[in-house]
Amino acid sequence: MASIFVRPDGEANVVARGQGNTLMYYWATPGSPWHSAQVAGPGTTYSAPSIFVRPDGEADIVARGPDFSLMYYWAESGSSWRSAQVAGAGTTGYVPSIFVRPGGEAGIVAQGPDSSLMYYWAESGSPWRSAQVAGVRTTFSAPSIFVRPDGEADIVARGSGDSLMYYWAESGSPWRSVQVASADTTTSSSAPSIFVRPDGEADIVAIGPGGAVLYYWAAPGSPWRSVQVAAFTYSFLAASIFVRYGGVADLVAVGA
Repeated sequence: MASIFVRPDGEANVVARGQGNTLMYYWATPGSPWHSAQVAGPGTTYSAPSIFVRPDGEADIVARGPDFSLMYYWAESGSSWRSAQVAGAGTTGYVPSIFVRPGGEAGIVAQGPDSSLMYYWAESGSPWRSAQVAGVRTTFSAPSIFVRPDGEADIVARGSGDSLMYYWAESGSPWRSVQVASADTTTSSSAPSIFVRPDGEADIVAIGPGGAVLYYWAAPGSPWRSVQVAAFTYSFLAASIFVRYGGVADLVAVGA
């Protein structure tokens, strides 16, 4: 799997795990051919990566590194890639997810030891810090994160018993959680995907029983609602969501 981010000028940036467990970066402007660069060499990347591009053009990438470590890569436009280890061996499972707040603080979520849920954050030039969002045996997929303009971080992941869990915290406040969907509703180890609209509505897509694509949404303070987008007959394996400024929700899904 790969991760994509589109810059305001239309340039698309894609990151993916390459041959020999390398980390590859691809980019193209509308109507132009694709270019590529190797971010990290063989034996460095053991998950699908996640990318976020800051308003100043810096691209930030996270991926699972050797021995289940957590690696972070970044580069300003036209500069060489740099890297740092966010968390050491035995800390990171599945696929981490990154989001950069408007103030420049980068936030990463990942499945931690014993299926816990971990959050890492750092301001530019500062060391990484960490907090446990949820304890052991709570998180059974890659998590997905979205940070609202007011600083609230929203995370979704597959919980125990194949449930769907939602976690949120305002800056400096403790994490809270709610069960979006009960046991036996969220069956893929791939991450559910979350996007928060400008009006505060949170939208989630996840894979349900038999590979169906399920869509959940809730306005602030309201209960979660759901609808089945695609039937189980297609046996989807993963899904991702993005909501356009006009309110149109776009979903993509990986088939069997």
